[in-house]
Amino acid sequence: MSATTLPPRSVPWLRICLVVLFATTALRAWRLYTGLPDHPFFIVAALTAAVPGIAALLLAVFAGSQSRLVYIGMLLTSGGLLGWTLLTFGSYLRLMVDVGTAQLAASAVALALLAGRGARDFYFDRS
Repeated sequence: MSATTLPPRSVPWLRICLVVLFATTALRAWRLYTGLPDHPFFIVAALTAAVPGIAALLLAVFAGSQSRLVYIGMLLTSGGLLGWTLLTFGSYLRLMVDVGTAQLAASAVALALLAGRGARDFYFDRS
C-alpha cells in the first residue's frame, strides 16, 4: 500500500450514503421498537434491525482506508440493505415511505459508486 495514494472522489459520497443507511436503519429500528409490545423478544428484534445500520456507520468511518475488507463490507452492507428494502418495500409504503425511499436510493448509489473503477482500484490497491 502506497502512502501517497489518494482516495477517489467517490469516497466522500460513499460515506454520505453509508451515514444515510445508518440513519434510515436507526429510524426503522426505533419505529419498530416503539410500535411493538414491551417484551424481550421484540426488543431483541428491534436491536437486530439496527445491526446493518451500525455496520454502515463503522464502514463510513473506515471508508478512507485502503482495505479489501472495508470494500467487501460496504458491498455486502449496501447490497443486503438494497435487497431487504426491495423485499419489504410493501410494508415501507404503508408505514415508512420516506425511510424506504431513502434507504433504497442510498443503497443503490453506494453500490454504483463501489462498482466504479476508481473505487475498485483504490480498495484493491491497483496503481
